[in-house]
Amino acid sequence: MLKKLLLCLLILIPSAVFGQYPERLTRIVSPFSAGGGLDVVARLIAPKLSEIYKQLVIVENRTGANGQIANEFVAKSAPDGYTLLLTTAAIAIAPSIYKRLSFDPIRDFVAITKIGYSPAVMLVHQSVRANSIVIMLSLAALWLLLFQLHGQIIHNLGDVKRCLGTRNLARIV
Repeated sequence: MLKKLLLCLLILIPSAVFGQYPERLTRIVSPFSAGGGLDVVARLIAPKLSEIYKQLVIVENRTGANGQIANEFVAKSAPDGYTLLLTTAAIAIAPSIYKRLSFDPIRDFVAITKIGYSPAVMLVHQSVRANSIVIMLSLAALWLLLFQLHGQIIHNLGDVKRCLGTRNLARIV
């Protein structure tokens, strides 16, 4: 009987001390533009969380710098669970691309769950006889190749020219 009473007290103490979570509005910060893939996912999740929490959950887009503006905003937010970041793998590779970050992806964030998976693909016009990245880059060594990128992680793939030493790639914006 005493064990059951102690167990009940241990269960009730956190809610008595910390209150019931959530007690107020929660926001999901999306680092990319409204209407994009990640924003759509955030807007599908928000109503379900609102229903479960019985509190309003909103989506807030903080765009720019390949997601770093949103990442920094959430890292500097109060660590109270009311500001969530829905992001991509771009946050994991940010330290290898950007020299100065005001946050540490490992120290400042805790992963809650994996929401989905989005592959990146590279396509060329059918007249270009390249069926691999190796052939594509060998062509880039001979000619100026123009390329267009779409999506947050794909933008980082543009750095392949720097990494592989080819200067004959030009991005079409």
